[in-house]
Amino acid sequence: MIIKQAVLCVLMRVIFLRHGQYDYNLKRVINQDKKIKIGLNETGKKQAFEVSGKLKRKKIELIFCSEFLRARETAEIINKVLGAKIKFDKRVNEFKAGREFEGKTTRFYLDKEAGNKYNFKTKDGESWNELVERLSEFLNSLKKKKYECVLVVSHEWPIMAAREAVFKLSNYEARNSRVGNCELLEFEL
Repeated sequence: MIIKQAVLCVLMRVIFLRHGQYDYNLKRVINQDKKIKIGLNETGKKQAFEVSGKLKRKKIELIFCSEFLRARETAEIINKVLGAKIKFDKRVNEFKAGREFEGKTTRFYLDKEAGNKYNFKTKDGESWNELVERLSEFLNSLKKKKYECVLVVSHEWPIMAAREAVFKLSNYEARNSRVGNCELLEFEL
């Protein structure tokens, strides 16, 4: 007699959300230093409130959040509807371009990294590939948890890096997959 045993594999739903709009988005200026506190503008606050309605029915147990003010404000606005615990985690912080790029335009950064797009870094920054590794480590640690659904409030480049890690995209595909303010990326781990 053969006895078959069913193995139930429960996947975790992970929802990444880019923070709401802040003035630097409009100016295309880099803020990679969490000590420089720039919050959401009125549009960003409205975006966060509007997306909270979409997230309400997802039954989110925990919110992981970047340490940056714009992400914190987004998470707090959303959490007025969700009522989940917020856990700040530096692994989902903004891309570390390096001090020399703080307050500079994204075009200035992109011109500097040209020709070495995925490995370029300054002495106090990180490369694109290091960012992908940072997000991969975060996602691998999540796999060890027993959550059913979590929200991760982060930034455009970390979300693009998570997309690369999860969907096995090339560097090129991931870097060219833009993420709008309060846009969601949802997948199962």
